[in-house]
Amino acid sequence: MVANFSTIPTWMFDTPEPVTVQDDPAAIHWDYQQGTVFRDPGLTEVAEHFERIGQWYITGGFTDRFGVRHESGRNDRFAYWEVLCEPDVDHNLSPEVYTRLYDAVVERLRVLDPGMKFVGLSLSLINFDPEYFWHFLDPPNHKDGIPLDAFSYHFYATPQIFDPAALSGNDPFEDWHHVFFTQADGFLRQVQLIESIKRHLSPGTETHINEIGTFTPDVLNPDPVAPEGYWALSAALTAYLWSRLTELGIDLVGVAEFVGYPGMVYGVSLLDWNTGEPNARYQGLKLLLDNFGPGDKVFRSGTAPTLMSPETQVHSQAFESPDGRRRILLVNKYPEPRRVRFADPVRTISTIDATTGDGPAVTRHVENGEVELGPFATAVATVEPAAD
Repeated sequence: MVANFSTIPTWMFDTPEPVTVQDDPAAIHWDYQQGTVFRDPGLTEVAEHFERIGQWYITGGFTDRFGVRHESGRNDRFAYWEVLCEPDVDHNLSPEVYTRLYDAVVERLRVLDPGMKFVGLSLSLINFDPEYFWHFLDPPNHKDGIPLDAFSYHFYATPQIFDPAALSGNDPFEDWHHVFFTQADGFLRQVQLIESIKRHLSPGTETHINEIGTFTPDVLNPDPVAPEGYWALSAALTAYLWSRLTELGIDLVGVAEFVGYPGMVYGVSLLDWNTGEPNARYQGLKLLLDNFGPGDKVFRSGTAPTLMSPETQVHSQAFESPDGRRRILLVNKYPEPRRVRFADPVRTISTIDATTGDGPAVTRHVENGEVELGPFATAVATVEPAAD
């Protein structure tokens, strides 16, 4: 489990006026995170704030600034603690300030659980600035003894937003798949650059790309309805990115988000926030988790794409598990069905696509080594065991 408590009380920043909150605890405050300069430049105040949160969950409670004790009775343990979320857009913290804050928070939290690891940066990459990586991943920029266990960043594909309140004023859904996969390929080139920086400065640090997903352009629509086929397209993009990132050696890939709620960004949810039922994004993720795992070997199926020679309309990647099971992941990036022929003896294929709705993957037998992939299909083909 990874702990992440990202909101910093706005009163810890210098702001022209105090930032007020509504009485309704369910109200969304898009304008809450104001201020870019901490009122305590030494960062002790904000570090102690996160220390108290850690004490609440890890050591059973904390004593507040006024000497009052608050008991939680909790004794939780976290594999990782991620320090903030998207500080490059929330309060626009510079690489230097963020690194100092990371050190101050980690210095206090690691005492609570010496076995807990830490994740830094957690960048949005909305405005790609390599200096965050050059500065944070350079050990001399940290206090002695502060670990650089892992760092993280995010990716979301989205059509260009013309009208954030309605679908009708934006690009048609028929164009979205081109935009999504083009953006994904651009992101993969950024990943290669970031990994190069990491290998140069801190090769032992893990890379966590722990939020990937897609947006519909009507991000502020009060009553959103996704276009037919959207969830399957989003699942296909997720599977494609996971496959390519696995090939690049990324340590962790996370899919956002489990469930949202009205007023938030609708297109990233894995569950329908009205019914709690899974959508095709969820089913596509489940298909990956059910068939692939740690220790799998990755084998490129076909030629690796380049800038001058992009990938075909169907992405494929072969995997072999530690116990010898062989599977092939296939992703149809297009809204039209695509036929594929297997060179290996494939027995069955499990698929979710734009025709399977929100249900689980459909498994069928493969006849004569050929199969048709449905629109925006995410599919896993099972290869017959090799003869002894």
